[in-house]
Amino acid sequence: MNLSEFESVIRWHNRLVAKSGETETSTQRVWDHYLELFCEKVANKNPDELIAERREHLKSDDELVRGQHEELVIKFVIELQKQGAPPNTVKTAVAGIRSFYNANCGNRGALSTIETPRGRPVRSVRIPMPEDLRSICEVADPMTKAYVLCAKDSGLSISDLLMFSLDWNSPLFGSVKQQLGENRVPIHLHVVREKTAITFNTFLGPDAIQSLKEWEPPEIRVFPCTDKTIRNRLRDASEKAKIGYTLQTHALRKFFNRRLKLTGGVNEALVEHWMGHSLGEVRGTYFVPKTEDVLLIPVEDMARVYMQAYANIAVLRSI
Repeated sequence: MNLSEFESVIRWHNRLVAKSGETETSTQRVWDHYLELFCEKVANKNPDELIAERREHLKSDDELVRGQHEELVIKFVIELQKQGAPPNTVKTAVAGIRSFYNANCGNRGALSTIETPRGRPVRSVRIPMPEDLRSICEVADPMTKAYVLCAKDSGLSISDLLMFSLDWNSPLFGSVKQQLGENRVPIHLHVVREKTAITFNTFLGPDAIQSLKEWEPPEIRVFPCTDKTIRNRLRDASEKAKIGYTLQTHALRKFFNRRLKLTGGVNEALVEHWMGHSLGEVRGTYFVPKTEDVLLIPVEDMARVYMQAYANIAVLRSI
C-alpha cells in the first residue's frame, strides 16, 4: 500500500510537518508503518475508507456504532501483543493511529482513550479458591468474615461495600434488615455504584446471609471502618490461615466474576450487570457486547439464575 496516494494521509502528514517543521521524521515513518498494518491486517480498508466510515459512524445515535473504530484499535492492540510487541511499541502504534484520526476528524472524531499495556510489570491479583476463603473464614473475626462473604457473594467493590447499609432498599423486598428478618434467600440489593453512579441489581447468597446474622452489625453501616482497616484484617487473616498469599479486596470481585462466568456458565452481560459495569461501553478488561434485554429481566428471574449458579461461589455450605 502506497500511503502517499491517499488524501487522508497527505492531510495527516501536512499536519505533522507543520507541527515539527521537518518534512519527514523517524516518528512519522514508524507511524506510517503501523497505520499500514492497521489498515491491512485489522480494518481491511484503505486510509480514506477508514476516515469516510468514521465520519458516517459519528452521525449515528447508537453508542456501539460510534465506538466501532475504537474496537478496531483494541483488536489491533491485541494482535500486536500476540506477536510479542513490547508495551512501548504498542503505545507508539496506538499514538500514531490516534494522530491519524485526529488530523482527519477533528476533536469530535478523535478516538477515545484506548487502554495499552503498561511499560512495567503489573502485580497480578491472585484469585482465591473456595477452600482458601473457607480457611480465612475459619480464623477471621466476625466482621472480616462477613466482609469476605458479602464481597464474594455480591461482586461489589470495597468502596460500595463500605457504604453498605442495612437500610439499603430493594424496590421489591424492602431493606436488607427487613429481608434478613424474613429469611429471604437470596437477598436482593438495588445499588447505585459509588464509583460510576450506575444503578444495578445484585444479591447476597446463603454464605453472606449466615455471616450477617452471626455478625449482627452494631451500627446502620455493616462495615463501620475504612478500606485500610479491611485490607489489614485480610492480611492478618491470610497469614493466620496460612494460605500462602495475602487475599486482596479486588480478588473477591474477580472470584465472583470468573467463577460465575466460566464455572457457572452465567450470561456474561448479566454478571457484568451484577457487578455494576456499564454494558456496551468500550472498556478495557471488562468489555462485553451490549445485551439490550439484560436490564429487562425481572429481579425474580435474576435471583433464580443467581441461585442456580450459587454453588460455584459457595464457601460455607453445599447448595
